[in-house]
Amino acid sequence: MSKPIIGITANQRLNPSLDDIPWSYAPTGFVEGVKEAGGTPLLLPIVDEKTAKQYVQMVDKLILIGGQNVDPNFYGESNQAYEDDFMIERDFFEIALIKEAIKLKKPIFTVCRGMQLMNVVLGGTLNQNIPNHWQLEPSETITQ
Repeated sequence: MSKPIIGITANQRLNPSLDDIPWSYAPTGFVEGVKEAGGTPLLLPIVDEKTAKQYVQMVDKLILIGGQNVDPNFYGESNQAYEDDFMIERDFFEIALIKEAIKLKKPIFTVCRGMQLMNVVLGGTLNQNIPNHWQLEPSETITQ
């Protein structure tokens, strides 16, 4: 029996130390987790929507990782959170992945941004401004 191929969405950031060349990447934990579970990980760099559909046809399952915020225009709102961490190309790419995976009935595992985008694709909205979010203020909660 062959190992299932698990597509892992890659994020993209500019690398200032290399003349702002864009890099595609995913945290190693996703790759290692897929391998430990008996799958074959395949990183999916951000491409056009047509190629996104081809990716879904190539894989058995998808993992959508975290990253930038989902552009509020996709859920009918304007930017209210004073954020600029958006990547419209990634939004279009991953929306195409989700729609094709749903169409082909392929499982999707989502993390953070991935879950937010899945919610938006299925007709939901997001709360852009969450008071006391851990990324806005230091937490006073101590865990052991």
